[in-house]
Amino acid sequence: MCCRSIVLMLLLMAIVAAPLRAQPEAPAAPRMAEGIGITIERTGPQKVIIPSGQHGLVGFPDEGITFLSRKPLSFLLVAGVSTRLMQGSSLATAKPVAEVIAPAPGGPDNGYAGVSAAITDPRDGTIRAFYHAEDWEGYEKLGLNGVNNFLASVCLATCPADGKVFTKQGPVITGPDAKDTSSKHPQGIGTASVTVTPGGKYLLAWFTVYSPAPGRGSEIGMARAPAASGGEAGSWWKWRDTDFSEPGIGGRGTPVISFRERKGAAMDASVVWVPECRRYVMVFTGVIHGDTAPDSDPQGGIWVACSREGIAWSEPTRIVKGIGVPCTGRECTMHPSLVVNSATADTIDATLLYGYSPSWGMTADAPSHHLVGRTVGLKMTDGE
Repeated sequence: MCCRSIVLMLLLMAIVAAPLRAQPEAPAAPRMAEGIGITIERTGPQKVIIPSGQHGLVGFPDEGITFLSRKPLSFLLVAGVSTRLMQGSSLATAKPVAEVIAPAPGGPDNGYAGVSAAITDPRDGTIRAFYHAEDWEGYEKLGLNGVNNFLASVCLATCPADGKVFTKQGPVITGPDAKDTSSKHPQGIGTASVTVTPGGKYLLAWFTVYSPAPGRGSEIGMARAPAASGGEAGSWWKWRDTDFSEPGIGGRGTPVISFRERKGAAMDASVVWVPECRRYVMVFTGVIHGDTAPDSDPQGGIWVACSREGIAWSEPTRIVKGIGVPCTGRECTMHPSLVVNSATADTIDATLLYGYSPSWGMTADAPSHHLVGRTVGLKMTDGE
């Protein structure tokens, strides 16, 4: 099964270490939004939606849930190292219909292929799925549960309307650094959340930036593409300081969410546009240095923030406390996504979906994460 998040634990453990060689220039700190915020009004009890082992699935969701349609219900679920198409009358009763995207030898996804977002082309109904790809070839295992190091990229796969066969189109957003199999940390860019802007002019993507630079854990970056491009390679431009000026393939951007000052890591963003509030709302995993230490009181977990335009974000608020990466024998919460049930100009009633394990492991007695959810009430604040 995929242990991508476990690798992040090793990266997090090293963020305060001194550099052993020349490091990339650290980008500027994110620009925070002024005058807006988001508060947690209520959280309901956590409920199991799909238990570990149901339909033979383990290690899920390993990316946020990607909905293709609500009625009839159809969604993409990442379990282990590949992506399944799920269909049914509800999340709890949905069954896997097919494995639609899986690792392939020799490609950028030879170790892992997990869809984290999808859009439907309004012109012909084509599903355009963006997936987290991992290249494991040539990398050494990192020692913790035999986890592979990797080079990540955001790849595109397309599927005809109402189809079940996805055709891989290759990488569309990649990191700035060349593959280095001697690296002791993950490289590249992955786990993209993609939305269409109001009015349909642009696609916006938020993604995890893996960095071996000292003093930094993973951060969340951003890119933009014309909606008419369908997010193909060459259409994306990364946010850098004040503009979308760096190419999606190989460019070096500026993070929009960082836990650098917390000596932590921010990753696995899932973003929705809420028209009633005229806000983008992001849920993501935040891990604080020391969370994975034995008998620690975790200070990380699942966080939420809001933004007017998707670039400058409000101060993140923790919505669920926990360890945000797999940690053997510990309670873990990870890979969130948010389903908006109803909203007004300043409130959101939603269901938070995420992966959970009460005592994470890779055995029948200590299973890996499975899908849970809880209702949440959010309130927007606006200083204007």
